[in-house]
Amino acid sequence: MCVSVADSPDAKKAGDVPSPPYVELGFDLSSAQAGDLQRAAGEIYRRVRTGERVKAGVAGGPQAVAALAAACDAAGLDVAQSDRTGDLAARDAIITASDGTAQKLRRDIPQRLKVAIAGLGVVGGGAALRILQEPEHYELVGAMVRSPKKARDAGLEAVAIVTDFNALFALEPDVVIDALSSGAAGRALTKAALARGVSVVSANKQALAGGLDELHALARDGGGALAYSASVGGGAPVIETVQRAGPAPARIEAILNGTVNFILSGLQSGADFEQAVSAAQTAGFAEEDPSADLSGLDAAAKAAILIREAYGADYDPAAIPAQKLTAELYRQCAADGGVFRQVTRIERSQTGQISARVDIIAVDPDGPLGRTTGEGNAVAVTTGGGEFAARGRGAGRVPTVESVLADLACLLRA
Repeated sequence: MCVSVADSPDAKKAGDVPSPPYVELGFDLSSAQAGDLQRAAGEIYRRVRTGERVKAGVAGGPQAVAALAAACDAAGLDVAQSDRTGDLAARDAIITASDGTAQKLRRDIPQRLKVAIAGLGVVGGGAALRILQEPEHYELVGAMVRSPKKARDAGLEAVAIVTDFNALFALEPDVVIDALSSGAAGRALTKAALARGVSVVSANKQALAGGLDELHALARDGGGALAYSASVGGGAPVIETVQRAGPAPARIEAILNGTVNFILSGLQSGADFEQAVSAAQTAGFAEEDPSADLSGLDAAAKAAILIREAYGADYDPAAIPAQKLTAELYRQCAADGGVFRQVTRIERSQTGQISARVDIIAVDPDGPLGRTTGEGNAVAVTTGGGEFAARGRGAGRVPTVESVLADLACLLRA
């Protein structure tokens, strides 16, 4: 995930600036129950996404250390297994063997949220499986799907299935997770939930972009909460980094679509256009119809959400110019040489005017955007006090699900 903060506006690279001190945690995985590994990785993830770094001592031997490191890596964290930390200052998390003094995973939170999920696809199905692993914190009351007879992930056979909003709310959830693929359906669901005082955790950027003012007002009036870290950046803490940078930054530059970044990485490695797109589909990053990614519309929707977070105003994603990635465009780029990324650039002028656009452009190969390869996402926020930067996995089930669970955990603790 790699989160950093520059102390000077002259700092150009995230790796050139001091990193925050480590927070020490302990996990006893010597007799881990089902879900304890994912829960430990989730706790580390939640710390790191807010700008902390973690030094985790693990009781349970080398296998437990390796297993936790692998779980953290799958969530998009930059981790290392080591008993020596002197040369690992850039890591998000250091995971070491413990002498047995690690504490048991916390189970002392008395609240228990009743959760319903809209959509049981890649993200929704993954979130459902994770929720079932934490029965002391969450009760999965049911899920809304379009096709009840469709095959689901193993382990979800007993989940109550409904097909409409009214039936979903009749299950009396405290929180609804919006993992729908339709922006219009997701917005209708979110509005209906918030109007009823039901909190929403959303991974649906199309449902949020351009309408957050209304949704936040509904949340305030209804007494629920609206959380949507997973809607931008997948497992990369893009929204959190923009929030930590403070109000009205001068500039935001970001890679916001992990699918396109994966395709561009493949093209740069020598694949032709069709091969690169097919590889993204095989890896589960691109849809059967990848047009929303390739057109830049997905990145534009995410840019509108970041504008709301940074400047407090809704922005129509349709008003954001977006360059379409095509085989011909990449051939033209490759002829000029360099490293190319789909970059979203948001700027605020001295008069307060906000502009945004999505382009395929050459980037510094040693900068935060150039070093972001594969399905990664990245953001660099320039303020009067320095540069805030973060990178992480922007596509894939596990990173996005961990972001959803992190939002759920925040609601639980609230």
